[in-house]
Amino acid sequence: ICSGKVSFRPLFLHVRCRDVRCAHWLLKECDGLADASLVSVDAAKVLVRIVGTGRALEVCLPERFDKSSQLSSLPRLIRRCRRSREELRLLIERLKQSLNAPCGSER
Repeated sequence: ICSGKVSFRPLFLHVRCRDVRCAHWLLKECDGLADASLVSVDAAKVLVRIVGTGRALEVCLPERFDKSSQLSSLPRLIRRCRRSREELRLLIERLKQSLNAPCGSER
């Protein structure tokens, strides 16, 4: 019997870019760390979607926590959160390093 659920949802961002060249630069910067794709291009905006490589996970919490309660999924949830935190840290670091350069230029 579940009294509640703990959910993990992977990284999911939409980023509005100035132009197609900047969107292309962002796609290249995300390569290998997250799945990035161009989702909208029109005169007013260029939109890039960035999705983490992890999958969603839900863990059911028992009504009572006692010695007989087995939270076998909880360690998986913790590992998944740690991996995702590291993925996000790497992505942030990569983007920070590139922020000083105009989009489209080489590092």
